[in-house]
Amino acid sequence: MKLSELRTWVTKATAKAIHRIADLKAGAGANYKLRISAVERATGITWGRVKSLHYSESRRIDAHEWIRIQQAQDKAEREEIERKKHEAQILAVRTAALLSGEGEDEMHPVLRDVQTDRSDVDLQAREMAKAIRAVGVRA
Repeated sequence: MKLSELRTWVTKATAKAIHRIADLKAGAGANYKLRISAVERATGITWGRVKSLHYSESRRIDAHEWIRIQQAQDKAEREEIERKKHEAQILAVRTAALLSGEGEDEMHPVLRDVQTDRSDVDLQAREMAKAIRAVGVRA
């Protein structure tokens, strides 16, 4: 591999990692300023430098920047996995409560008070309970 090919690969890999961090931290629908700010907070690299790396405008990438970006991406992905595990647990518990015939009002106070990051978890639980009841499966 030639040096120019290596530089191109590193530049593309860095931009891809920055895009992934931005997706996880700011959301895929956020505008570019919010996305770059989220990466800046996650990596500790300045806003202008993140922007130039994001758009592959940089001619070089320092090793410490590459390491920070990789660490931030790893951390963001671990946090996303934990968040999804938490949502899945809440979904399972709420679905089981709905299947057992308990409505939202009769649900155990601990289950009722569990807060989620997204309200669609409750909607998913209701839809899952309806689908399970429709096929006749009992908890």
